[in-house]
Parts: sequence; C-alpha cells; structure tokens
Amino acid sequence: MLALALPATVGALLRYVVASVVLVVAAALLEGRLPRLRRDQLLGTLALGATGVLAYNLFFLARWPGFP
Repeated sequence: MLALALPATVGALLRYVVASVVLVVAAALLEGRLPRLRRDQLLGTLALGATGVLAYNLFFLARWPGFP
C-alpha cells in the first residue's frame, strides 16, 4: 500500500536506504567490523549500488502507461 502512495523515486530511495542500513549493521555484527575499501573500490561500490539497486527499484515501482 505504501508503494502505491509514494512516487517511485521516493519509494526506491527509501528501500535503498533501509537495505543499506540493515546490511551495514549485519556486516558489523557478523564480521566484527566493516571491511576497509580503497577509494577506487568505494567509488565503484557506490556507483554499482546507485545504478543497480536504485535503478532496479525505480523500474520495479514505476507505473508504466498501458501496463497493468
């Protein structure tokens, strides 16, 4: 119901933020600390997350004209 009440971009951003927080907490609890990333790894990870997860959620939640 919430997905229908929000614009697709807001819904995608909220899902991304919640998932990111849960994964960071899980990694910290299970591994004892977060892995250290080099700057190039960090930028690549952020780019993959923004294009992969965020784009997936945008397409998943978008309302396409003519689509049921």
